Amino acid sequence: MKAFIIDDEEHPRVLLRYLLKENNPEVEVVGEASNLVSGIRRIHELGNIDVLFLDIEMPENDGLEIKKLYPGDINFEIVFITAYNQYAIQAIKLSALDYLLKPLNEDRLSEAILRLKERVDEKRQIKDKLEILSSNLTSKNQKLFIKTTKGERHIILSDILYLKADGMYTHIHGKGGDLMASKPLKEIAFKLPDYFFRCHRSYVVNTKNVSHPILVNVHGILLENGQHIPVSSQQKSALLDLL
Repeated sequence: MKAFIIDDEEHPRVLLRYLLKENNPEVEVVGEASNLVSGIRRIHELGNIDVLFLDIEMPENDGLEIKKLYPGDINFEIVFITAYNQYAIQAIKLSALDYLLKPLNEDRLSEAILRLKERVDEKRQIKDKLEILSSNLTSKNQKLFIKTTKGERHIILSDILYLKADGMYTHIHGKGGDLMASKPLKEIAFKLPDYFFRCHRSYVVNTKNVSHPILVNVHGILLENGQHIPVSSQQKSALLDLL
């Protein structure tokens, strides 16, 4: 994780570098500056950082002015550093990860770094989604990027047997095991290709994994794994037409 420090006082910069090196070695300080303008210029030259530790109260430019002075989108996290509690609320409104009060405290810093890692990981998931999009455009084994109760997962669509609603969650039953998605069935079904069929209010079935003969009885179908899935009377004809 690459970090940059902007603080007009040298001692806090030195102390922060030391605390990060000693307690959070995964955070690499790639640069620092004593004022906002030169710091922004240097960050822009570096082109890629994960977090900016930014002093709020500086003589030339207030740290909060970064919103209007930074060219383009701010695509890194900001942790504000301040000796003044009243600035904390304003910092939070700028969507900062956190703020640190001077004098710096190693325990408070470590807590902020833990929260920071989660935020940086979330940003990296965007890159993962773009990679999956590229793969889905060129590969027959399309994947679904979904948030589950155990984190983000990539699921190959052909491995999905069926999905079952469970309130605001969805059970995804696959050939290699089951997952619990942290989204309602309706929201997930909207993303799926046409061969996934809403056969029942609580079920979506992957028709490519339906066994033959299709109908077990007038209200159900059989999957390749022997699982019986209910079919509403209203959806029976549409399902047969699709198959």
